[in-house]
Amino acid sequence: MKTVADATDPDWLTLDEATAAGALEVTEVNEAGSVPALRVVNKGDRAVFLLDSEELVGAKQNRILNTSVLIAAGQTI
Repeated sequence: MKTVADATDPDWLTLDEATAAGALEVTEVNEAGSVPALRVVNKGDRAVFLLDSEELVGAKQNRILNTSVLIAAGQTI
């Protein structure tokens, strides 16, 4: 059985890690914006894990995630 000490780092970054590294860009889907939708660009070379209930900052207004999302490296969602 593996212990916590045996575990390796996951092959993804957290929201805070990706934001600090400048790898994540959060914008509106268009100039007018849409409250239930955002565009998130992962400019990094590792996936980014966004956890349900985290706050996304960087658009016209902040949003709270209502689901967890894994964004592959170099992808836009």
